[in-house]
Amino acid sequence: MANKGDLTMDASLEYVFDHLIDHLVEAERNADAQRYLQNLRWLQKKLEATNVVALITDFSMFLIKWPQQENVATFERFVKSQAHILQRNPALMFQQAINEPDDSQVFQAAKSLLKSGKITFPWFKWINKPLCNEAPVLGQVWVILII
Repeated sequence: MANKGDLTMDASLEYVFDHLIDHLVEAERNADAQRYLQNLRWLQKKLEATNVVALITDFSMFLIKWPQQENVATFERFVKSQAHILQRNPALMFQQAINEPDDSQVFQAAKSLLKSGKITFPWFKWINKPLCNEAPVLGQVWVILII
């Protein structure tokens, strides 16, 4: 395995990021696959090793087999909605997750990661973010015109 400071990736580690979810789904290991697909650190590492399309493919493969898993679908929606950011900078996974509304499972995962002490880098706290995952009400768009 590559040293921590080495920028090259061990071939076996690359294989794990490319195929782990495939193997877990094929082996009917729902709980294990679900654990990885809801782990923000794993999702970030997967993005660093592959790309956002590969990650979304993992979610799709899991949800085709187990469509009733709403928790995983929530993380899939998060990744899809943030794909344009995460593809360019996977290191923003935690930041984007902590920016989610407080009632989001993705936010709860980020909050848990923060409480665990595993977040050792600076991050921004969005103090006026939406508090819940409600869809905006159509027709309630306010435009302020400054003349």
